[in-house]
Amino acid sequence: MLALFASACGKQIGDPCATNLDCQTDGTRDCDLSQPGGYCTINGCDELLCPSEAVCIRIFPYESPGPACVSQTCESDQICLSNASPDPNAPTSFCEPRATERRYCEKTCGSDGDCRSGYVCRQAGIEGVTTGPTNYGSLAFVANATPTTIVKFCSPSP
Repeated sequence: MLALFASACGKQIGDPCATNLDCQTDGTRDCDLSQPGGYCTINGCDELLCPSEAVCIRIFPYESPGPACVSQTCESDQICLSNASPDPNAPTSFCEPRATERRYCEKTCGSDGDCRSGYVCRQAGIEGVTTGPTNYGSLAFVANATPTTIVKFCSPSP
């Protein structure tokens, strides 16, 4: 009986999965099969929607960096992101269309040891804050962020 009850509760954000039912039987969580081993998440989150073990991360998938930028020099329909490219000739930051944004609840972490095998603990960027590591096209969606706000999440190993 206890095992049946526990399985009905679903898995936590970031757990492996093969179908949406693996994550939550009531349809409130999705299995992102584009992630290695599947990744239980909530699509379209905001700063209040993710459960306590997770944070809403804004992902800007890009094929190639747009024009270089410094802080807020992008067009109004764009956002300035740090560049993770190993190419020394690539701009350190670039403008990306806001329309490409996707939001997912991602498991929070303090170090790589908090993430499952095949995943690393990566620091997300904060919109409007230009200091810190490259954010690989990800920004945390948190309320009242400041330049000292640090948000880390489990992401597939490069």
